[in-house]
Amino acid sequence: SAYFLEKSRIKATMDHLDELILLIAAIIHDVDHPGRNSAFLCNSGSELAILYNDTTVLENHHIALGFKLTVSHPSVNIFQNLDASTFKTVRKGLIDTVLATDMSKHFIHLNKFTTAISVAIEEDSLSHFGSQAE
Repeated sequence: SAYFLEKSRIKATMDHLDELILLIAAIIHDVDHPGRNSAFLCNSGSELAILYNDTTVLENHHIALGFKLTVSHPSVNIFQNLDASTFKTVRKGLIDTVLATDMSKHFIHLNKFTTAISVAIEEDSLSHFGSQAE
């Protein structure tokens, strides 16, 4: 995430909320990792696999625990001053971003990201070109 935020063309496609989401997601994307992968947890019938119905087990655990810890006490609740709409946007963005770290879905998300960045850069180039023509 930090790598992409250092690239001016990519950073230009994001607002401050996008940057916040990426940085927080980078922090919590592996919180409480048990040292085993999701396939192992599913195959062994672990409590986490049962809790998350064998679906993106670790990533669901990371994001759920990340939120649980963050909102557990006002002294650590970094979201407490966000209005309801902004909190909803941040929460959805964090969930989407952390769930996207599931390596079994890596190439699906990579293709979406690449397409979105390409479109944004192309639109920026076209709008810049249009302003020069006037």
